[in-house]
Amino acid sequence: MKKRYSIILVIILFLFPGNFTADGPEFVIEEENVEITVLEDSSLDIWYFLTIKTTFGPQRGIYFGIPKEDILDYSVTSGSTMLDVEKQGTKLKIYFPAIADSGDVTRLKIHLLVPEMVYKDEEGRVGVEFYPAWWDYQQVNALRVKFIAPEGVTKEDLGCYPAPADNFGEEDGRAFAYWERVLNSGEKFRCGISFPEGYVTNVAEEKPSAGNLPLFIGLAIIIIVVLAIAFGIYKAVKAAKKMYTDPIMSMESLGVRKDLDNIEAAVLLGAHPFKIINILLFGLVKKGKIKILKWDPVKIEILPSRKEEKSYHCPNCGAPMRGESEKEFCEYCGCEVVYEGKTFYYENQFLLKGIKKDGTLDVNGIKLVLKSLNRTVDRKIKGYCRRDTEKYYKERIEKYWGELKKISPEERYRLFGEKAGWLMIDEKFDDKAGSTFRDVDVMFRPTSWWLWYNLPKGQYSGKEFAKEFGKGKSSIEKNPGISAKKLAGIIAPRAIAHSGKSCVCACVHCACACACVSCACACAGGGGF
Repeated sequence: MKKRYSIILVIILFLFPGNFTADGPEFVIEEENVEITVLEDSSLDIWYFLTIKTTFGPQRGIYFGIPKEDILDYSVTSGSTMLDVEKQGTKLKIYFPAIADSGDVTRLKIHLLVPEMVYKDEEGRVGVEFYPAWWDYQQVNALRVKFIAPEGVTKEDLGCYPAPADNFGEEDGRAFAYWERVLNSGEKFRCGISFPEGYVTNVAEEKPSAGNLPLFIGLAIIIIVVLAIAFGIYKAVKAAKKMYTDPIMSMESLGVRKDLDNIEAAVLLGAHPFKIINILLFGLVKKGKIKILKWDPVKIEILPSRKEEKSYHCPNCGAPMRGESEKEFCEYCGCEVVYEGKTFYYENQFLLKGIKKDGTLDVNGIKLVLKSLNRTVDRKIKGYCRRDTEKYYKERIEKYWGELKKISPEERYRLFGEKAGWLMIDEKFDDKAGSTFRDVDVMFRPTSWWLWYNLPKGQYSGKEFAKEFGKGKSSIEKNPGISAKKLAGIIAPRAIAHSGKSCVCACVHCACACACVSCACACAGGGGF
């Protein structure tokens, strides 16, 4: 008798799965388009374009897996609407712009910036492996994946997995590989590319350990099989759902993009390539990465990192220093010495490609850096109003000039040093710098990075300081030792069509379904590498 009741109980549970599982929404992934760009610092710039059709609502959002917990940036938009997102470990809880009912279609644009994803492959090569988002219970009717290699990698250098790719070649000077698939619920697609060393920095030696992943996958399969049976019975007793025709998506501006750094802002504003090079050099000097040996034409020394350098000396008086922190004051002359700071992707590429062994600039390497910058800025400005964004950064620069005039002369030197990388974008920099320091009588003694920018040792009045700083700036912008013709047309405004980033978090009750992305970030392996 007890056995009979047990069997009846099991049948009831399968017929009414809501009693033991979440009665969540049902939906289909009509399209999952993924574009993965390998950046020069070994991070991945990932864009997802999802078309989701809700077949049984209401649906308030989705859980979306991310490759690793320590991602640098994430955002989600739908049309012109920035969506609410909550980061929960290795997944994003994404709220739809409106509750989706049966038959509704929601289009999402998801942006991720994931660090440290390139690993050592076979000797002389590096690579990256990636699993696009997979879905536990939803079919993907069309998965399209495009992997874009770092700047400078040719299609002949590119290896891909699985091989052969459905398509590969070069687009805008960058090699790519492309695949198309249809995925059943729970099915994953592993893909990746490899390329020669030297095109990216921060390459990891070995992939992370899989840990208990096989055990987890085994348990997950068992659970999925059980739930699939219940899900099938549950669907059989449901009423037919109404169908819905996909609407056409129209894109609107997302407003102003406010998170560009000074180099990216200079590119956006169409600054001359020589000006961009100068600002880039200034930033590397401040970070203790390079030293300007001379101007007209410029000659550079790449400074050893603190891990490599065994002894440290004050650039002002030559006294020995400990070198135990990024900022230190000389015990003999009081000079503030800043050793080094974190470099950005374009700075890493500049150090790798833009400087010859003799310290002069490499025009071909500079072209790669500027092209990479231009494309990155284009990607970042997608969907935003370019005109309003340009206005925002022009006003920001004017704000910094105004702040300089409101503070004491002593603080003026300090703030100028902090904001000079922005102020140098201004076409009227020389005139404004001269007027800002013309009446400053307080003497200024250059610290470490000012000296590394080839500012002569000594003390200066405000007027003398502005004059000496302007000499170096004018020298490189007039004669950096490379041809302006070879760089012509690289930095040019473009019409941008779509997309964006940022994040807003909210706490709203949400009926969601789940997607998973493997954190596999090992080198691509197998045929063709």
